[in-house]
Amino acid sequence: LENKLRKIFTKNNNYIGIAPGAGEKDKIWSIDNFIEVGKYFEKKSYSLVFFLGPSEKKIKSKIFNVFPKALFPEDMIKDYSGTEIVIAATKFLSCAITNDSGASHMLSTKYCPLIKLFGPKDANKFTISDKRILTIKSDKFGSKDINEIPVNYVIKKTEEFIK
Repeated sequence: LENKLRKIFTKNNNYIGIAPGAGEKDKIWSIDNFIEVGKYFEKKSYSLVFFLGPSEKKIKSKIFNVFPKALFPEDMIKDYSGTEIVIAATKFLSCAITNDSGASHMLSTKYCPLIKLFGPKDANKFTISDKRILTIKSDKFGSKDINEIPVNYVIKKTEEFIK
């Protein structure tokens, strides 16, 4: 699997992983917010990598229209499960940004920094304590609504975290 991923991820690029889905609607930061973050990092010469679960397949065309060069590794490799691909891909990511979701747990490896966005759920309960994982909670902005987390704040924290 790692050899197959090496053919997808080139050494000369830096990659930001984005997992915009979650099993519960109140745990989903708007796709438009993720797109805004993606545009910012694409302008900074990062390549974008999207990890989509079955519920997010409907937004794939929207993502692809905005980011035609984006990578969708789970679509590119057929010999392994999506879970295996997501976990193995962390070796190639500079950072990943995700909602509190199953994908966030798969991206919680020691190989890449992870930013997890939280709305109404308990971040401490659903996140292991690790210096490579940064949680951003909506209650910092006075709300349980995950969409109250400002895009500019996520960008700023991602830049700080990558450095």
